[in-house]
Amino acid sequence: MTSGYNIMSILTGLLILKIVLAVVAIGSFIFFFLAVCSIYTNLTTGVPWAKIPEENIMKIFKEINLPKNFLLYDLGCGDGRVILAAEKFGFRARGFELSLYSYLKAWLKIKISRSRAEVRRRDFFKENLSQADAVFMFLTGRALVKLGQKLKQELKPGATVISYGFALPGRQINRTIFTKPSPTYVYKM
Repeated sequence: MTSGYNIMSILTGLLILKIVLAVVAIGSFIFFFLAVCSIYTNLTTGVPWAKIPEENIMKIFKEINLPKNFLLYDLGCGDGRVILAAEKFGFRARGFELSLYSYLKAWLKIKISRSRAEVRRRDFFKENLSQADAVFMFLTGRALVKLGQKLKQELKPGATVISYGFALPGRQINRTIFTKPSPTYVYKM
């Protein structure tokens, strides 16, 4: 009786070990796949993902004083923190994100919070931005240079552009919001 019980215990233990190893292997594969997708997106767009501190987002929206129900686009929305905050301030919010990992994170946060904000896994350079009343971005270098012309061509007159951390080349800054560690620049089109 004891040897039968020991064999069953060993077989049960082996089955549990197999299940745990399978879960770890699948989890590792998913993590690796998402990491490779993010690295690929960062390398091809030249825009690394970096978090904006929540207190900076709140300060920007408090000081920017945009009318309620404005449609705000977040170009390269990362984990969705800006569009979720924008909705709390009464704006309609839509984010665009290419990185699969960041997109999934934003999508999940929106679903869990039952938000009406939208996130789309699309290249904002290929999107028509003409519906936006305001555009938020945290971009660098060549992406900013390329985007400056697109904003000029597509945004309606009077649209607000909010650039966290980096100024738009060749554009007149209307206002600077002193967020830390990086300032935020505000433009009117």
